Amino acid sequence: MSRVQLEISLGILLVLATGMILIFYGLGEEERMALLERQQHGQAIEVGAGLFDNNCSGCHGPQGEGIPGLCPPLNDKYFFSNRLKDVGWSGSLEDYIVGWKT
Repeated sequence: MSRVQLEISLGILLVLATGMILIFYGLGEEERMALLERQQHGQAIEVGAGLFDNNCSGCHGPQGEGIPGLCPPLNDKYFFSNRLKDVGWSGSLEDYIVGWKT
């Protein structure tokens, strides 16, 4: 076998090995992406809890139970269904919540 044939054979073997590695890696990609999504969701919950603790819990309480006569409860279904109608808000619930942050 000549040197050129050896280099071609070695190149073909390396391309096939690389293809097999990529296929093997690609088979686990769906599971890896699902894990990453769960991790990011968990981080988003932690960030949201920190924001609530810093900006909202002082008035609405640590569990969102509210203070009668001062701040409405946030852990009440009424807040998400009828509160916007009561105050005459025409935007979305998200806009209402963001608009009231301190």
